[in-house]
Amino acid sequence: MTTTSPPAHSGKRDPRPRQVGWRTRDILRATAIVAGVYVALQLLWVGRSVFLVGFLGVLLGITLAAGVDWLERRRVPRVLGALLLVLSAIGVLVGLGLLTAPRISEQVRQLRQQVPQAIDQVEQWVQQRAGGIADLIQAPAPPAGRQAEGSARQGQGGEAQESEGQGPEAQARDGQGGGTGSGVD
Repeated sequence: MTTTSPPAHSGKRDPRPRQVGWRTRDILRATAIVAGVYVALQLLWVGRSVFLVGFLGVLLGITLAAGVDWLERRRVPRVLGALLLVLSAIGVLVGLGLLTAPRISEQVRQLRQQVPQAIDQVEQWVQQRAGGIADLIQAPAPPAGRQAEGSARQGQGGEAQESEGQGPEAQARDGQGGGTGSGVD
């Protein structure tokens, strides 16, 4: 009996049609992976406080271990050394708080006084610019002669106009304004 094995690779294509798209097994596998990741993230979110406390405990234990070992070599019992280190760390934090508390309370008091003024200034600034760029575009431009004249006056000191009463309103009252006499440029 001679059995013939199929040819190794004859260069012909597989006669079965190739499937396009995802098979049901692949869809179920991808869905299970996404659902598993979602459940894992939800569990981490629910247990975040436990993980945080555990992390801080391990961190505290690692840092205390070096100090407790050092104290133990100097013949201080391990429990007493850990207690001394924890109490001294708490004492340092309380001391820093007592040193900085007066300055912080003074700054908070100043902040309470200045925040309403700052909010009022911001509201005024926003109200002045309520129209935005549309008002700037729609505003009529002054005539070319008035624009050059205005820039020359500003170059000589715009503050002097107001202090001498020579602003646009004063010019309109005195009839010196070169426009309609309304005082609006």
